[in-house]
Amino acid sequence: MLLAPDLMAVEATNAWWKRLRRREMDVAEVERAVTHLLAMQIVWVAAATLLRPAVRLAAELGHPIYDCVYLALAVSRSAVLATADERLRTGADRVGVRLWSARR
Repeated sequence: MLLAPDLMAVEATNAWWKRLRRREMDVAEVERAVTHLLAMQIVWVAAATLLRPAVRLAAELGHPIYDCVYLALAVSRSAVLATADERLRTGADRVGVRLWSARR
């Protein structure tokens, strides 16, 4: 099962919007990307429900709240965290969150 804070959908769409502005994608491609993202059967968790534990993690790790929302979700569900952000991976390791590896 895939889990993600609902913030992820906004962040992904914003990244595609940046590609749209650089003329690397057109509107139809961005719309298709959003459609595919929403079809992935991700369990979307309201980011607002993760803010309190994210604040504690951000304070402990010195890491931004928006990333700690993902970490808080992993902690709350005993889930594996998938991220390419090395700093977040280090923080996850510090708080005992298992990390996904493509080398499995």
